[in-house]
Amino acid sequence: MLFRFQDRLLRVLYPMKPLANHLLWLGVVVFPLCFAFALVRPQTSTTSLFLGFVFGLGLVLFGILVSLTRPEALPNTGVRNRLKRFWEALVFWGWVGCLGTVVSLGLKVFSFAG
Repeated sequence: MLFRFQDRLLRVLYPMKPLANHLLWLGVVVFPLCFAFALVRPQTSTTSLFLGFVFGLGLVLFGILVSLTRPEALPNTGVRNRLKRFWEALVFWGWVGCLGTVVSLGLKVFSFAG
């Protein structure tokens, strides 16, 4: 069931594959921009800066996910396809774990900031 969800999601996102590099670079550029913004405007709230970091990390994670997409599911036969599916599953579920961690951290920061 989990592999079917992974396969469907990766096939649905396949039309966005040309945007993968742009998403990755935009996400990477957000981090130095947040630091520069904090230096220029020291009175900026830490919640806003954290939101910028979460947004940048979200773009990087989404870029990684989009770069994994493919037009059809891989067949289950052959050692090479099985290794490729294993690697893809490892990266995909690692991505889901990172996303859950970032969302959890964001909710904690926003609940304590209020």
